[in-house]
Amino acid sequence: MSEGGQGGSNADSSSAIRVVPDFDALKLTRFLQGKLEGVQGSLVVEQFARGTTHLTHLLRAGEREYVLRRPLPFAREDGEASLLLEWRVLSALSSVWRRVPRALLVCEDPAVLGAPFYVMERVRGVILRARVRSGMELGPERMRRAAEAAVDTLAELHGIDAKAIGLDALDAGAGTLEADVAAWAARCARAQAVPLPAFAALAEWLPRHRPPPGGSVVIHNDWAYDNLVLDPVSLSRVVAVLDWERAGMGDPLLDLGALLGHWVQADDPPILRALQRGPTALPGNLTRAQILDRYEKKAGREVSHVVFHYVFALFRRAVARLEAAAGAPAALEEARRVASVALDAVNKGRIDRLKES
Repeated sequence: MSEGGQGGSNADSSSAIRVVPDFDALKLTRFLQGKLEGVQGSLVVEQFARGTTHLTHLLRAGEREYVLRRPLPFAREDGEASLLLEWRVLSALSSVWRRVPRALLVCEDPAVLGAPFYVMERVRGVILRARVRSGMELGPERMRRAAEAAVDTLAELHGIDAKAIGLDALDAGAGTLEADVAAWAARCARAQAVPLPAFAALAEWLPRHRPPPGGSVVIHNDWAYDNLVLDPVSLSRVVAVLDWERAGMGDPLLDLGALLGHWVQADDPPILRALQRGPTALPGNLTRAQILDRYEKKAGREVSHVVFHYVFALFRRAVARLEAAAGAPAALEEARRVASVALDAVNKGRIDRLKES
């Protein structure tokens, strides 16, 4: 069984820090001395390969290990805001919930590393990604347990009293359906160099079928296998949830929709299977319908507009592919195919047995 943690693939791999020339490990060591246990001499600093918004570093201080997060240099303005949001959310959640890494300290002074950063505990476990490493044992029983843990932990998160931990004042703008649908429709319009019928149909359908608000809770906004650290022994327990930079107060069904949108089944169209973010199609995993049923029971919440939330999740994925295409024919075709599957869900009024046109 390969182990993982913050960063890496299925294993917790890291690479030498020399690939980041603007990092001053000596200055960081001096700053952390007396603030983190075990930091005496020079730190050994490594960098995890994965990350699109923040850089994630492994700090080794003798036998102790920590994880440091800081913004990517080319996305510093947005990255700083989301990094400090992540720190705030982790600090609050870790006081009442054992499913997040403990946030240890934050530094907003750019004189240390050139940008704000924070340090948290390192959490070990397994992260399931789309490409499964050789030797990983992922039989049906283990996958069923992992899938159930993913759903149960999401329901746990949505049951946390945000006001009690001071998170009720988080910006809710990005977590309301009305604002989200409007924002993604605008992004869709900007990304189209030429009119694309499937995108136009979805952008018209979504605001007309938007359900009433489903309440406001702390939401993660990117719930998927590759953001969950699982117990390495049985995969039956989520040790920690990572990557909180998109978190906020919002409709809990946005999180459920995101999970369903990432959840690929063995009978799904090829385009969805090509874009999967975890081994959700392996035998033993729950189906999307089973995820819905389990979430309703665990959260005590009826989901009566699941097609909307699933379609909206696919629409967001399709628009993101469209934005990334930058005119490249292959990527543009991928975006069109995802949108066609979302449109099939609209036409059939269901979240399974779909096809692309």
